[in-house]
Formats: sequence, structure tokens, C-alpha cells
Amino acid sequence: MESYLVEKKNLKNEYKECFERVESYALLENVDEKNLEEMMMNLVDVLYTAQRKGKPLEKIVGKDMEAFCKSYFSEYHSVIQWVKGFPKWIYRISCLELFFYLFEIAVLWEETDFHLLTATTDVSGYAGGVILGLIVALLSKYIGQNLIFRVKRVNATVVSIISVAVFFICLIPASVFLADKVIAVPLLAVTVLCIVYCIGYKVIELRTRYRKYGTIKKPVEPGSAKAVYQATMEKNIEQWPVELQKTFERKNKKRRRRGKTELTIEKYMEKLRRECQIVKICDGIIRLLLLALCIVPIVMFWMDDGISGAVFGGVILLAIYYGIYKIFMDNSLYKAQEAYLKQCEEEGITILELAERIKEADGEE
Repeated sequence: MESYLVEKKNLKNEYKECFERVESYALLENVDEKNLEEMMMNLVDVLYTAQRKGKPLEKIVGKDMEAFCKSYFSEYHSVIQWVKGFPKWIYRISCLELFFYLFEIAVLWEETDFHLLTATTDVSGYAGGVILGLIVALLSKYIGQNLIFRVKRVNATVVSIISVAVFFICLIPASVFLADKVIAVPLLAVTVLCIVYCIGYKVIELRTRYRKYGTIKKPVEPGSAKAVYQATMEKNIEQWPVELQKTFERKNKKRRRRGKTELTIEKYMEKLRRECQIVKICDGIIRLLLLALCIVPIVMFWMDDGISGAVFGGVILLAIYYGIYKIFMDNSLYKAQEAYLKQCEEEGITILELAERIKEADGEE
């Protein structure tokens, strides 16, 4: 099943602009992924049919685009979505708060006058920062929704990113400003409360998921952005020898135009093997650099705050660097390239012959 993310590329001109405005409105309204996919797929089908038949856009959405969007998503108003998503929002805040409470306990634990049962913590900075940040983020969202219908082009993703940025920009100074406005609460009580809520929420979520899907692992919804990405990557990996064949042909075409000797398939495959080795070396160097970037601050934390500071600081840094590594260092295609070259070596064929075999198999299907 194709996703609307793929199908929307067929739209042109006013039909494309209309779709982008509706999509931006839906994203800012926080329509859940499953319903968003279904409704946007229906809309892209209607708009594409109208585009092919030359049917005026006004016949579909009317003269008022804002009224059309509100009517089309009337069952998914942001207030309703916010109420539905409130427990999850509280869960995320609780996880963040729990981390800070545990960090505070770990830092204070080494002090001789610290008693966990009587210790208190100041939550004024957290509470004030979150409330102010949410107010500003909601205002940003409101402004973004109105801009969609007032300016020529608005990207909902950009508006959402700006809202998140504004939230954190307000969160930090508000937390600092309100830090001396003491709202003292028992440290152990709020820590236990966060633990109970986080565990309870997760248990209910996993139980609901198991009843619905028969597994506690969250399945990838067909047509979702993640499903489209996975399908695209699988297709790219499957067709990679064909892409390498095209690259080989382009290189030789360029060499012929310049009057140079054509590249032999043996030299080309050797070049591909060297590419894989270089990527492996670079990957190893980057891992070592990230590890070094973790070790140095961890040692500094250890010297300043003891073992507790080193552990918590290390966990934060490792999480950040792991996320950066996973986002920017996707070597899937090069791993596939290495596997295909190994297959060619084992079967005694070239990458061109393997590409032809894949094309023949696709033709039979």
C-alpha cells in the first residue's frame, strides 16, 4: 500500500499548493498518524483525479480554504487531540522530571547531612518553565495555523520546529528566573510519584498494544512515514547492483567522451571494495572520536561531582552521541554493497551480471 507521502508527488500547480495547505493544517492540528494517512490519501486521490480531468479546484474545496480544512478535520479538533494525548504528554514530562530527581538524589547522596526521607526539592523552576514554554508554543501554533491561509506558502514542519525551539528557549530562562521562588516538595515523594506514573503508563500501553496487535512491540503502520522509509530503503538495497551498473556505464561514457581508456569491470569492482573499506575505517574513526568526546567530560564530571555526576553525565552524553551517530551514519547501502561483492566473488560473477539477474527477476514479477 502506497503512502500519501509518495502519491502527493503527482500533484502539480494549484492542486499541489492546495494539498500542502491542507497537510500543514492537519499536522498543526495534531491529527494522529493513522487517520492522517487515510484522510490525506483520500484527498490526494480526489485532487489527482480532478487534475487529470481538468476539474477546477474550487469545485472540490470551495472558495474558502480555511472553512474546508476545518470541515474536513472537524472530528480531529486540536482540543480533542490534546485531551487524548494528555496522558502521554504527562508521561514524557514525568520521565524528564524523574531523570532530574534521580540526578539530584545521586549528587546529594554523598553529602553527610542528606536524608532522603526528609529531603525536599524546589519545583518552581520546572513548573514555571514548562507552563510558560507551553503557552508560547501554543501561541506559535495558533499563529502558524492562521499563516497557512494568509500567506502564499507555509511549511507545517518548519512551524512545528519553531514551536519546539520557542518552547525550549522560554523553558531555560523561565526556569532560571523562577529558581529562587521556592516551591518545596518532598524529594522522595515526587520521585516515587514519577516512577509509579511512568511504570503504570507503560504497562497500560504495552497491555493495550498486546491486545490489539498480539505483540508488545509497536508495529509499523502501513503507509506511515516510517513504513515508507523502510520500504524505500529495502527497495534501494535490493536495486543497488543495478545502480552500480548504471554508475559503471556513466563513468565509461564520460571516459569515452574524453578519449580515455574505458574502466574494466575488474578495476571497477576493486574500486567498490576500496570504498567499503574506507567507509569502515571512517566509521571506526567516528566511533572512537565520539567515545573520546564522552570520556573527557565524564572524567571532568567525576572530578567535580564524584561517581554519581560521572554516571549521569555519561548517560546523557552517550544518549546524545548515539542519536547523532544513528541519524548521520547510516551505512546500510555500503553494507549491502559489501554483501553483494562477496556474493559475486563466491559465485564467480561480476556486479554487472548480478544486476542483470535482478532486472530479469523484476521483469518476471
